[in-house]
Amino acid sequence: MKDLLLYIRFVTATWALLLLPVTGTLAQNLKDRYKPQEKAQPGRVRKALKDLYEQSYNSMKHDPSSDSIRRASQQVNAEKSEKALQVYEGKTIRRIYVASLGFERVFTDTNSRIKYWGTRLLNQVHTNTKEWVIRNNLFVKKNDKFSSYKISDNERFLRSLGFIQDVRITVLPSDSSSDSVDLLVITKDVFSLSGIIDADATTAKLRGGDDNLFGWGQSLRATMLYDLNRDPRTGYEIRYSKNNICGTFVNLETGYSQVNNGIHVGIEQEDASYFRLSRPLISPYAHLVGGAEISSNGSVNTYKKADSIFYNYHYNYYNGWIGYNLADNRFLEKYTRFRKREFLALRYTNTKFSSLPFQVGNRFDPLYNNKEAVLGSLTLFQEDFYKTSYIYGFGTTEDVPKGYNLNATTGWYRQNNLDRAYAGLNLNFFQARTNGYFAQYYFRFGTFFNKGGLQDITFLAGVDAYSPLIDMGNKKLRQFIRLSYSRLANRIIYEPLRIDNSFGLRDFNSDSLWGQERINLNTDLVLYTNARIFGFKLAPFLYTDLVLLRPENLGFSKSNIYTGLGGGIRVRNDNFVFGTIEARCVYFPVTRTGQSTFRIDISSDLRYRYRTDYVRMPDIIRLNDNVY
Repeated sequence: MKDLLLYIRFVTATWALLLLPVTGTLAQNLKDRYKPQEKAQPGRVRKALKDLYEQSYNSMKHDPSSDSIRRASQQVNAEKSEKALQVYEGKTIRRIYVASLGFERVFTDTNSRIKYWGTRLLNQVHTNTKEWVIRNNLFVKKNDKFSSYKISDNERFLRSLGFIQDVRITVLPSDSSSDSVDLLVITKDVFSLSGIIDADATTAKLRGGDDNLFGWGQSLRATMLYDLNRDPRTGYEIRYSKNNICGTFVNLETGYSQVNNGIHVGIEQEDASYFRLSRPLISPYAHLVGGAEISSNGSVNTYKKADSIFYNYHYNYYNGWIGYNLADNRFLEKYTRFRKREFLALRYTNTKFSSLPFQVGNRFDPLYNNKEAVLGSLTLFQEDFYKTSYIYGFGTTEDVPKGYNLNATTGWYRQNNLDRAYAGLNLNFFQARTNGYFAQYYFRFGTFFNKGGLQDITFLAGVDAYSPLIDMGNKKLRQFIRLSYSRLANRIIYEPLRIDNSFGLRDFNSDSLWGQERINLNTDLVLYTNARIFGFKLAPFLYTDLVLLRPENLGFSKSNIYTGLGGGIRVRNDNFVFGTIEARCVYFPVTRTGQSTFRIDISSDLRYRYRTDYVRMPDIIRLNDNVY
């Protein structure tokens, strides 16, 4: 209880500092929410929409001299986000209008209107995002100076919101000699209602909710599980989140779950309750960011395992961090190609077990140990963004970075009464070409210092690359390749390298296969088609996973190569809030005990999204999770 009170004080002080610069805007935002907004003249909006589609069409041309409208409308190349807006640099923003499109409109296709009973039904049932919600998420207001960087970053940020499918911020037609401009923010929602049923012979799980309840940028989701092998047979989960509370860009999330997977994923079920606040670095010129979280988690023997194998535990998790962007806004006053930023962050985290599994006792364990840390980091970054399509989505606008992100972290780390200093480097370089090729190169190194030596030395280097989009008439083809090398040396308490993760084999669920050196190659070949079933697009794919794993304290002659050969089909309707549905089959030539040679899986609500955040809270280097 004493620790909890101390942490509540810590969180309160952290967020008092974090919200101090923005609390002065709360009253004005509440006033503006209910103030009558200016309405754009219908003729100007129609002309702006027409110009927007013409700009989209021109930006998608592969061959400017070609007269083939079909080919041009299907080729999607990368376009620098701020390029079309730089002509208005430095002008005064006179008015800002907000308009929304229906589900029959497509931003990235100049001629397409998807009109059938499905889109008509969606338009009738759906509640559009309220205008004040969009305005609260804008970086600019009336009488600000126009900045192409700021506007393009704002457009990208709006696209990152879960209830928004696509956005364009454009300038309304006006006299080119004028020293002021009017902005039109055009948004298209996703259909925020969702409902999914997963069922087999003994289990049924129903998930549903609204990710934009009342159009207010808030989400309410509920899950009900019914399992004949469970006691009690029914379990529940409820989650609530709110985007951008009162224009502060602070997000809230809270929930309670009786069906939460344990910290040792898939082993135990947990009862868990949590409360989170977060303020991300929404753009390179934002200053204060941070987050705070409190959660209570405990395993529950709902499947009546024998006491000898059930991991009985309870722990509380406390986490808080705050960061400050050291750069100023000079680039907004004068056009420049470079947006270099320096960012300082400090984090405190504590995982405290009130009861431990007897199977672990007092020995070191990567999961079931008390952990406490104070970490600080310095991040140097310069990232610009390109707009493109068909990276993870099925034609909607996506944002990919170009530039670098260099992070150095150091601090104090305690695990199970072992106190050590820590230092780590995380280097990321992003490449983007106008022909649609994108790549991320990453180098990660971390180590603990104890008794004059280095312990738990971690190293990871790799590349994620996306080929240019290949136009095949009414189809498009793209290939993804990941190649990485991981090494773990002088392991004391760090978890060993595994292959049941994104640096290994998909659907390979053996967590008993460990090692200290790993080389992996993953490749995906995805074919995007124009075929639709009730508005859902289809994308068949093939993939290959190869992993070489060297066991701990053994030579390469004892290493094994593990392979996964698979394929399937992805189904996605970008109008809906729920994610991609994927059916796949995989074959493992080499398996472990308990692992099938063939496996067929159907997954729903998969959330594929390219990473677009600038910085994250300080943390140690992870080798089994691609969290960066």
